[in-house]
Order: sequence, then structure tokens, then C-alpha cells
Amino acid sequence: MLSSTEPMDTMGESAPDAREGSYAAARLLEIAAINAEQLVAEATAEAATLVNDARTTAERLTEDMAHDKARHDAELEVHRTQVLTEVADRQRAVEARIATLDRLERERRATMRAYLSDQLAQLESLDDEDVAAAESNDYDQAPALLAVAD
Repeated sequence: MLSSTEPMDTMGESAPDAREGSYAAARLLEIAAINAEQLVAEATAEAATLVNDARTTAERLTEDMAHDKARHDAELEVHRTQVLTEVADRQRAVEARIATLDRLERERRATMRAYLSDQLAQLESLDDEDVAAAESNDYDQAPALLAVAD
């Protein structure tokens, strides 16, 4: 124990405590630096992993989109070909129908022309007496005259 008359040696007793405090502070700083380095290394590794995952996902999505586009383009080409084939088939059917109608029109015209020519020839072959009877409005005789001319 210290007596009140003995001077207190503050320098002697506090020097080891100060060194221990300095050592503890240095050790604490060293641990903090190590922890900081570990955290930075972990964060850097995690960031690299995230970047790699993002690149992989982006590449996969780009490939998927390219594949989808190619598939869609192929489907569109098939559909386009089908539509063009259908249009060409319809065009051929319409052209065939027009050709049939043209042929029928020519046949009808020829039939009508022949009929009218025959009628005209019959009218021209009637003798004057038959014409006079027809002109006198003798309707009872006119059909018979025309029938005789046939």
C-alpha cells in the first residue's frame, strides 16, 4: 500500500498500460483492416459473380430472342407461302371461270346468230302472197305460214 507521504509513480505504472493500450489499438486496427479487406474481397467476388450471372442471362436471352425471331420468321414465311398459293389458286379458278363464261358467250352468240340468220332467211324466202297475208294482219294464217316455211 502506498502511504500518503510517498509520491505516486504515475510514469512507472502507466507506461505499461499505455503500451498495452497502444498494442490493443494497433491490434484492433489490424483486425479492422483485415475485416475490411475480407469484406472488400467478398464484395468484389459477389460483384463479379453478379456481373457474370447478368452476362450469362443476357446472352441466354439474346440467344432465345434470336431463336424466337428465326422461328417467327420461318412461321411468317410459311404463312406467306400458303397465302400466296391460295391467292394463285383462286386466281386460276377465276381465270378458268372467265374462260368458261367467254366460251359460253361465244356459243350463245353463235347460236343466236344462226337462229336469227335462219329467221331472216325464212322471212326472205316467203313469197309476196305470204307477205301480203302477213301484212293484212291475218294472224291466224301467219303462224301457219311460218310453220310451212320451216
